[in-house]
Amino acid sequence: MPDEVASSEATGETAAVAETAPAVEPSVAATVEPTETPTDKTLAGGAEVVQAPVPSTFPDNWRELVAGGDAKAAKTLERMTDPTVLWKSYTEARKELDGGQRVKLPDAKSTDDEWSAFNKSLGVPDEVAGYLDKMELQSGRVLGDEDRPVFDYFAERMHKVGTTPKVMAEMTDAWLDYQNAQQEDQQTRDHDNRVNNEISLKEELGGSFTSVTNAIGTMLSQAPPELADLLTNGRAMDGTLLGDHPIVVKWLGEVATELYPAAAMAAPSGDNVRAMGEELAEIAKVQRDNPDGYYADKIMQERRLELLEMRDRANARRQ
Repeated sequence: MPDEVASSEATGETAAVAETAPAVEPSVAATVEPTETPTDKTLAGGAEVVQAPVPSTFPDNWRELVAGGDAKAAKTLERMTDPTVLWKSYTEARKELDGGQRVKLPDAKSTDDEWSAFNKSLGVPDEVAGYLDKMELQSGRVLGDEDRPVFDYFAERMHKVGTTPKVMAEMTDAWLDYQNAQQEDQQTRDHDNRVNNEISLKEELGGSFTSVTNAIGTMLSQAPPELADLLTNGRAMDGTLLGDHPIVVKWLGEVATELYPAAAMAAPSGDNVRAMGEELAEIAKVQRDNPDGYYADKIMQERRLELLEMRDRANARRQ
C-alpha cells in the first residue's frame, strides 16, 4: 500500500508539472528519432534515446547581444540574417588574412622594417631605379633622355612614401600628356603670332619685306650656328619667338641690308651681286628700247632705284 500511494503521488506531481510547463513551439522543436534498439535504462543510467543533440534557437535580440551596445556594429549586423552568416563572414576574412590576401596597414608606431615589408607586399621596388623595370606606360611609351631628370626627381620623392609602380606609371603618363598638350598649344600660338606679325611687317615695310628677310637670311648664314639659332628660335619674355618678333626682325633687317646690300636679291645661284647687275641691265634695256613703256611703269622705276641703292651700298662696303 505505501508503494502504491507513493507511485500515485508521483504520477500526480508529474502531471502537474506537465500542465504548468510552457509548450515548445513547433518551429523550434527538435526532431527526435529513437534508437533502433529500445532500452529500459533511464537517462541517469546511461540511456541515449536520440541520434543527434537537440539544437537551440537564437534569441530575437541576438544582434543587440553581439553588438554589445556598439551602434556601428549593430548597423552592420542588420545585414545578416542569422549568426551563421556572421560566422561565415568571419571565416572568409580569416582565410584571406592568413593567406596573405589582406595586408595590415602600418601606423605611426610601426618600425622601418614593418614599413619595408608592407611596401614590398604592394610591389614597391627596393630602389628608385626599379620603377623603370616594373611600370608600364601608355601606348608603349619610353622615357627620353630629356625626361629622365624630371622622372628621377619625382621618383625619388614618391619612393619614400611607398608609391607603387602602377601609380608611378600613371603619374609619368600624366606628366608626358601635359607636356605634349603644352607643346601643341605653343605651336598653335607660334603660328598665330607669326601670321599676325607678318601682316604687320608687310604693311610697315611694303615691298621691301622680302628683300629685308632675304638679307637677314644671308647674314645669319654667316653667323655661328649657335648664334643664328638663338636669334631665330630663342624666346622673348612674352613667349614670342625672337625670329618672329617685329622689333627683332626690323633691327636685323637694318643691319643685314647694311652689311649685305646685295643679299636682298636672294639669287638661286648664290651670286647676288651678279644677279643685281643682270636685273639692272634688263631694266636699262627697256628704258633704252621702250622709253614710253619704262616711264609708264612706276614699279619698274622704283625697282631700278632700289637696285641702284643696293649697288651703291655694296660698292661702298667693298671699298
